[in-house]
Amino acid sequence: MPMLLVRLKQNPLRPLVQGVVTLLLLISLGCSGGSTVETGRVAGRITLEGQPVTEGMVYLTAPERGIGASAPLGEDGRYAIPDPVEVGDYVVSIGIAPGPDPRPEDGPPQASAPPIDIPQKYRSERTTDLTVTVQKGSNTADFDLQP
Repeated sequence: MPMLLVRLKQNPLRPLVQGVVTLLLLISLGCSGGSTVETGRVAGRITLEGQPVTEGMVYLTAPERGIGASAPLGEDGRYAIPDPVEVGDYVVSIGIAPGPDPRPEDGPPQASAPPIDIPQKYRSERTTDLTVTVQKGSNTADFDLQP
C-alpha cells in the first residue's frame, strides 16, 4: 500500500487528469438543464376605435429584464409573435414598421408611405398604457386603441 501512494505522488500527469475530470463534471452539470425558462405564445388583434390597424409592428418589452419581442400587423389587424416569449409582464407599444430604404442605390428616392394614424401615446414603451402578462401556453392579447 505505501508503494502505491508513492507512485501516485510521482505521476506528473495527476494534476492534469484531475483538472480534466473536474472540468468535464462541471460541464455536464451545466448542461443538465437545471433551470428552464417557461415561455408562452402571444397573438392578438390591434384595432383603433374598432377598426383594424393594418400596418405597423407590435412590440412587447420588459425593460427591467432586458427582453422583448415583436411582430408585424396583418391586413386584419392580427399579429402573432413568431418565437416563444418568456413568461412575465410586458409593456405593449405599437409602432411603424420599418420600410424599404428611401434611397435605393439604382434609382431616385422612393416616396415614403403616409404616416399611420396610431395615437402617439401608444408608440413608445414609456408612454403607452398597454400591458400584457404572458403565461405558459397560448396567450391572446387584443387591444382597441383610443384617440
